[in-house]
Amino acid sequence: MSHRDPTRPRGAAPADGGPPPRAVDASMGLLNEVMYRPVTLGPRRPGAPGPDGRADVRQTVVHVALSVLLGLLTVTAILSLRAPAGAVDEGRALLVEQITDRTAERDALDASGRELTEEIAVLQEELLRVSDPALVARLRELELLSGALPVGGPGIVVELDDGGALEDGVADPESRVQDVDLKMVVNALWAAGAEAMAVNGQRLTSLTTVRTAGETIWVNFVPLTPPYRVEAVGEPSALQTRFARSSAAATLVSLESTYGITATVSTAEELALPAGSGRALRYATPASGVTSSTSTPTQEETP
Repeated sequence: MSHRDPTRPRGAAPADGGPPPRAVDASMGLLNEVMYRPVTLGPRRPGAPGPDGRADVRQTVVHVALSVLLGLLTVTAILSLRAPAGAVDEGRALLVEQITDRTAERDALDASGRELTEEIAVLQEELLRVSDPALVARLRELELLSGALPVGGPGIVVELDDGGALEDGVADPESRVQDVDLKMVVNALWAAGAEAMAVNGQRLTSLTTVRTAGETIWVNFVPLTPPYRVEAVGEPSALQTRFARSSAAATLVSLESTYGITATVSTAEELALPAGSGRALRYATPASGVTSSTSTPTQEETP
């Protein structure tokens, strides 16, 4: 039998004047405080939200305004950084224009220089042929050896190309053909008996430089791109046999197996190599008022 009076309101005192009965969920007060009422750290400031959940409208408006202002400032800063300024665009356009103009001017000067060099060679040969034919033959031989004249004939071609890329798509620096690899092949072909050589159309002479600047190989101060085609004029079978017996051939096999650098050697019935850089005319004049370095000053006699 229940002792609860259904006619008495919940929480009201009993008719006999005793204390009101305890609510059924009275033990859940602590959980209700944790779940439904926020925890306030420190003393509550005037105007701060109270335990009843009412918030200060002015403080909320200030927070919203500050958030919107900070968002606008952030978006403006990002857009200003991503969009190039007008001065930067104008400077880049001016630089591109200057590079284009200077390149065209250089090409025109190179063409003019080649024409003048050919004209000088023709006049020189005409004059020497009349006065000293033997000197003309000697001059032709020296020009051939120095790379001042274009040459042609049979020979072999050694072609080097970079290796593959890594799994992530980034090329391995070790898989690229380097200047030392190109120098090794060129020196081996000279030792094998090559009479003349060119790399990607650049004639090799005693003044040729093969070096790396950044990630590009330069020959005669001209940037080259792979594949690198080394053409050597000479007796094909002898060149191929001697080159295959050299240490360079074994090194190329090691480069291919280790870094994926490909190297192919083939014979050619006819190669056409261009002339090297233009010949520079140099002359000397005696200097006046200069004492010979072999003469020694006279020493004054001491008493």
